[in-house]
Amino acid sequence: MSKENLTLSRCVLLIVAIGLALILKGCGAVVPSTVAKLDQFSPLTVDPAGLEVALDIPDGLDLSAGSEVLRLSAVQKLTGEHASAQFVLQRRDQIAGAPPADGRMAFYRIAPADRARMRALQARIRQMEMQDEADLDGSLGIAIEGCIRGAGPTDGARGSIWLRVEPDGQFLPLIRRGRVSTLFEDEPLERCGI
Repeated sequence: MSKENLTLSRCVLLIVAIGLALILKGCGAVVPSTVAKLDQFSPLTVDPAGLEVALDIPDGLDLSAGSEVLRLSAVQKLTGEHASAQFVLQRRDQIAGAPPADGRMAFYRIAPADRARMRALQARIRQMEMQDEADLDGSLGIAIEGCIRGAGPTDGARGSIWLRVEPDGQFLPLIRRGRVSTLFEDEPLERCGI
């Protein structure tokens, strides 16, 4: 399974940073109020310690260890100057204030060791943005690959995705009870641990 900008079971969330547009592909259960709130979100000023993704994982599905990364990038169109990096996401299985779940929950945040590096990249991109006639294309994305456990998810299995963009802030429901079969786009998943 290839990595994409936000890949939870092939559901793609691409937050284009500088001109902030939100594109959701393959996800019929998107929560419009969260999309509207994310329109106010700035990947260049957000505290890396506050970014967190919460996933409601149905039985028979899990997330591949070691596949979890956040990528921030920007390109200055006029000069071609480019700044990008990947940051390790750390999985936690329990936290206070977790959203309600139908299955197992998994929470991902930027690893503490990578937060200073992300802050430095945010500052560099902000400098690129302030240049005369700056025309930037940017993106902030999260990649997490799915895998199958046991017999795999049932045909009607559903999953949810929440985002938190500030430390101890509220989790915002991005995808509520989306069908897992739709999220995978008919691409077979590998078994976990292979």
